[in-house]
Amino acid sequence: SPEITRLTGITQAALDEKGVPFAAVAQRIAERFAEHERLGRVFVAHNMDFDRRFLDAEMKRCGLPSLTMTSTIDTCVEAQYLWPERSAKLVDAVKGFQIQCVGAHRATADAWTSLELAKAMFSSGVSAFGAEHDERRAWVEEQRRAWGRHLYADRTTGTMRIGFGKFRGVELLRVRADYLEWMLGHNDMKPSARHAIEMACAHAATSHLTLDDVDADP
Repeated sequence: SPEITRLTGITQAALDEKGVPFAAVAQRIAERFAEHERLGRVFVAHNMDFDRRFLDAEMKRCGLPSLTMTSTIDTCVEAQYLWPERSAKLVDAVKGFQIQCVGAHRATADAWTSLELAKAMFSSGVSAFGAEHDERRAWVEEQRRAWGRHLYADRTTGTMRIGFGKFRGVELLRVRADYLEWMLGHNDMKPSARHAIEMACAHAATSHLTLDDVDADP
C-alpha cells in the first residue's frame, strides 16, 4: 500500500522482483528458531509482540506451530518502562545511546539496531533480563490495559501523567484545560482514562490526581 511504501520504502515492484512467499521459507524459519531455542539463546526485538503476531499468523497459515521463544528481551518494553515520558519508537529509543538508526522500518536494519540498543542498555546498567524483564513487561501491559495510550501512572508517586503527544510525561493536572478537552474527543480512549481526564478538568490546578483518587475501572 502507499502507506507501507512511504514508511518502509518497499514498493510492490521490489516485492514482485525479489520477494519470496512466506510458505517457501516457513520451514527454514521454524528450524532456525528451534535451533536457537535448543541452544538457550536470547531473542531480541523491539516491539516483539507486534512481529510475533505476524509470524504466528503466517506459521498457522502454513500448518506449522507457533514459534517458541523462551528467553526474550524486548527493547521497546524496556524503553516504555524506563522512560514512559518519552516515545518508545526505535528511532527515538536509540537517541540517548548515540546509536544511529539507518534504514528504519527495514527488517535487517531494525534487527541490528535493536541488538545494539539492547547491548547499550545492558552495558549502561539500565536494562533487565529474565524475571525482572517479565515484571517490567507486566507493568507496561497493566498501564495499557488500565489507561490505554492516553495516560499512565507514575511508578514512584502514582500521579497520573499524559502518555502521548506534546505533553507526554506531564502531570495530568498541569495540562491546559483546552488540551484535556481535546483529548476527550478521542474515540479510542479507555473509559478509565476518560474518567480521569474528566476529573482533572474539574479539579483545581494544585490538586494531585493519583491512583487513589481515580478508580482504574470506574
